[in-house]
Amino acid sequence: MRLPAVASAGAFAGGIALGLHPAVVPHVISAIFLLVLFLVAFALIVAGLAFSRSERLFAAATTFLLSWTSPGFLAACVAEQPRPMNHVAALLEQKRLALDSPLRWHGRLRDEPARLPWGYGLEVDLAPSTC
Repeated sequence: MRLPAVASAGAFAGGIALGLHPAVVPHVISAIFLLVLFLVAFALIVAGLAFSRSERLFAAATTFLLSWTSPGFLAACVAEQPRPMNHVAALLEQKRLALDSPLRWHGRLRDEPARLPWGYGLEVDLAPSTC
């Protein structure tokens, strides 16, 4: 019973390893590349369902492994996207954000709390602390 879970986890990890390969990294910026990966993952899932319905188990198992490899590959490609300039890691690299003191923010309530179906909503103005 554990074999399918181990196989799918291994296929997902293998997809991540393939996505981090140096030959793939230059292509991850392309939106068309990511769209093709999404479509391939979807097509593999549909093909695996079709194979399992027609009782072609070897083909279904192969597509099952590939359909778990492709989201791992896609996840690694999405994680390699360039960071925006205001990302905290980019600000730290540019030494525009000091970590010698903790970052503190002061909030001022802009309006009364609003009752929402899932709880209360607050609108808060944030300003960095001066101390």
